[in-house]
Amino acid sequence: MISVLLAVKAELSANQFLPEAVGTVLSQSHADWELLIGVNCDDETETFAEASKWAVADQRIQVHSMPTIHNRGDAMNSLLELSCGDAIAALDVDDLWHPLKLERQLPFIDRYTVVGTLGCYFGSRYQDIEVPPGPIDKKQFLVINPILHASAIIQRPFARWVVSDNRLIPTDYVRWLDMAANGSTFYNVPEMLTFIRIHEDRWSARYDTRAIITKLQENYAAKLQ
Repeated sequence: MISVLLAVKAELSANQFLPEAVGTVLSQSHADWELLIGVNCDDETETFAEASKWAVADQRIQVHSMPTIHNRGDAMNSLLELSCGDAIAALDVDDLWHPLKLERQLPFIDRYTVVGTLGCYFGSRYQDIEVPPGPIDKKQFLVINPILHASAIIQRPFARWVVSDNRLIPTDYVRWLDMAANGSTFYNVPEMLTFIRIHEDRWSARYDTRAIITKLQENYAAKLQ
């Protein structure tokens, strides 16, 4: 079974995007999944009530109240502890999947630690995201972040998210760098199966992280040669 983890920040555009995010999981051709939604609010709020409607509609969906958690790393790690799947999939509330995404990734998850897909931006602009298809050499992590967070399926023993309250830290990239430096293997299914929404609330649209990314690449250069 695949556990899909979805952390929702109630103060952003959760109510607007959540129906599409849940729908993109419900539409998967591979049906052996569970979806765990963590909402950073108490269970009496409108956002939690809206999310809970999905759990009533489909028994594969769980909704958890996380009022004291306010960063993605903590939320995802908490959901991970509640999950049961052998493989862990990450989904961001503003992004979407092709209906064949999980089906196409499954044949590779026993051979690679992390399996992603190709993807494209949609919303305020439309553009292919330039990540490499197929097996990913560890040196490529020194050039770009080659794994889209919302595309990733991770073998359960390696699933863990970096916890940071610093909004400038690209935590998924930090995790991939560390895993690559320690021998994990990565693969991108060579199909456009993940769709990243561009909007004003999106983390990447609000913060300039170029200097931090350059420093990270410098710090990991010796480990990834």
